Amino acid sequence: MEWRNTYHKTHGPWDWTLTSTTGKYSKPAVIFGPLTLYGSADCTPRMRNLKKLPDGGWSFEFQIQQIVGYPKTTHAAYEMVSYAVIESGKFILPGYGTSVHYTVTAGI
Repeated sequence: MEWRNTYHKTHGPWDWTLTSTTGKYSKPAVIFGPLTLYGSADCTPRMRNLKKLPDGGWSFEFQIQQIVGYPKTTHAAYEMVSYAVIESGKFILPGYGTSVHYTVTAGI
């Protein structure tokens, strides 16, 4: 599992940032956390093109896009976005007298 925090400028639907994983996964799942609220526009993280690299790592593109239909700001703000990359599969998280079972499915 790996976790990253990065500052990213909010853009329209044409600007994507390419990044790659540091770990090796057979079927990775990428999970984005909530954004900061530095700008005044409502935004959401988006991801596409999860691809396996020749060295065994993975790459994907992401962006922080202003939500369509909301008023546009006059400038793009830098927002911090966090994301985790984990292996897809079934997991058990113990805690508080019960175990939570969940399944993470890769999007490929």
